[in-house]
Amino acid sequence: MPKFKAIFFDLDGTLWDTGACADHALDIVIEQHMADLLPDAEPEEIKVRFNAALLKQLHGGRLSGGVELLRSGRFRTLLEGYGIWDDALTRQLTATYNKALRMTMETYVRDGVPEILRCLRQAGIVLGILTSGTPALRRRVVKTLGVEDLVDHLLIAEVEGYRKPDPRLFGRIVDLVGAPRQQILYVGDNPITDVLGARRAGIPVAWLREEGQMLPEGVPEPDYVLESLHGIIKIAEL
Repeated sequence: MPKFKAIFFDLDGTLWDTGACADHALDIVIEQHMADLLPDAEPEEIKVRFNAALLKQLHGGRLSGGVELLRSGRFRTLLEGYGIWDDALTRQLTATYNKALRMTMETYVRDGVPEILRCLRQAGIVLGILTSGTPALRRRVVKTLGVEDLVDHLLIAEVEGYRKPDPRLFGRIVDLVGAPRQQILYVGDNPITDVLGARRAGIPVAWLREEGQMLPEGVPEPDYVLESLHGIIKIAEL
């Protein structure tokens, strides 16, 4: 008998290698538009500035307009840093980036995810995803990644009315599954939003850790540490 009745997964960075996918999309933007526009700028310099633009938005509190506006804002900030003020170009870069994300998204599903989910389902484990973001976009991502039919539940923070790491959001998993918390496992890559959130809710958590990554100060130790998602099979005692 499996150790857990239900296993819920984070989406971005856990089932889907979001960072690698975004880097690839930005590479396409740089190759198609910015090599000629900024011939003296190194691609890595552009990437650093693009990421810095996100931090600028975070510090300015300008994240309430949705993911599309967030991306266009990053490109606007990026261009302004090079002395370029062009709304049409900003829209063009954003459109290319968004299209590249959609076209390559499935390529960046974590290694073995479909097979792992099928194995867990065959063992009778209830499966779910707990994620944050624009609901329509989150559903589209899950469908595009090819895991829509492999999970029983999709919980979206913006629909539930709580944000990670609020334990009330993780408590919704308990409500859906109807099992004791110790019979539910949550799997995520972010120490703050995933590990801290699940631990606060009293739900066992497996941390998908990048090589060399350390827990931030104040974050409790996870119940399990994974170097890859394949370790879930052993944890579940299948």
